Amino acid sequence: MKIAIDARMFGPEVATGIGLYIKKIIEGLVMSDSKNSYDLLVTQEMYDKIGNLGPKFRKIVVKSKWYSIFEQLELPFILYKNRYDLVHFPQFNVPVLYRKKFVVTIHDLTQYFYPGPSSKKNFLRRLAYRAILKNAILSSAKIITVSQHTKSNIIKYFLADPEKIIVTYLGVDKIFGMPIDELETKKVLSNYHIIGDYVLYVGVFRDHKNIVGLIKAFNIFKKDNTKAKLVLVGELDPRYPEVETEISLSQYSNDIIVTGFINENHLAHIFGGAKIFILPSFCEGFGLVAIEAAISGVPVLSSKTNSIPEILGATAAYFDPNNIKQIAELMAKYWNDDNLRNSLSSQALLMVKKYDWHTTVSETIAVYEHS
Repeated sequence: MKIAIDARMFGPEVATGIGLYIKKIIEGLVMSDSKNSYDLLVTQEMYDKIGNLGPKFRKIVVKSKWYSIFEQLELPFILYKNRYDLVHFPQFNVPVLYRKKFVVTIHDLTQYFYPGPSSKKNFLRRLAYRAILKNAILSSAKIITVSQHTKSNIIKYFLADPEKIIVTYLGVDKIFGMPIDELETKKVLSNYHIIGDYVLYVGVFRDHKNIVGLIKAFNIFKKDNTKAKLVLVGELDPRYPEVETEISLSQYSNDIIVTGFINENHLAHIFGGAKIFILPSFCEGFGLVAIEAAISGVPVLSSKTNSIPEILGATAAYFDPNNIKQIAELMAKYWNDDNLRNSLSSQALLMVKKYDWHTTVSETIAVYEHS
């Protein structure tokens, strides 16, 4: 088959979780698929960065940015012109005018529940998002999603055919869970001004991630755990100024460290140095960072309203994300009990071994072949 993949979000530094997903899928296809040929739709900036992937892969430069009006016009022109047997859109933003066979990956319905400040203020933008998402769900040959949690939401809110929704769990990079050099870890932590024991969060700073709630819980927890620090790995987002405001209002602001984006090599050390990892999200499609923490030997505390109960089961500890006091109490419980932490992390290490990118890619190829 001649397959096109929209790779404009390639790489975690470009689009965090979605970018990592695209990168790992393409890398896996290079290694695993000798039958099909692929055209990758990329930005000019990505063209050289992706490099030469071999004779089965061709890169086509696309001018339009994702989530733009222009992509709704440019992409169909390119796709119809090249007459693909199948197109894979790794995010919901499928051009409405493209009516040939395609597969779409829907990671979560976060924007449906948490539309963000721009969409909240703009009814037409919110309406356009829902129309494009609905088109992607109803017009696709197959839907790939990353958890039963997200599959259930797609069926519930869009009445999608359950038979065409395929769950392919994500994998975890081998760099996490590898033995790490303690001296190198100290050096990496020093680069980010991290000294002493810390609670770790990794991710974006949007409202559905509940960072404000986490900081409030840390303030309570910190009163009896004076040496603890909170490390927030990610970029402050000007669209969500409440996070920076909450940090500045905290009496423990000097012990709240925002690192900015961190590459995988350094992130492995950041995970390895953490005492506990916390994911307080209201909404989460898969929660790959929780898997990365678990395979790094760090106990995971998570909201019980997202996908993590499905992904980690009884090998994580859960809280109500709306209950600040409960979050603080659970943090203190695991922070102060070595046996509890060790028990949780050792159980999780066995659980997360099944999350492998090779499996994700193999299952993705199977979706292509049966679409």
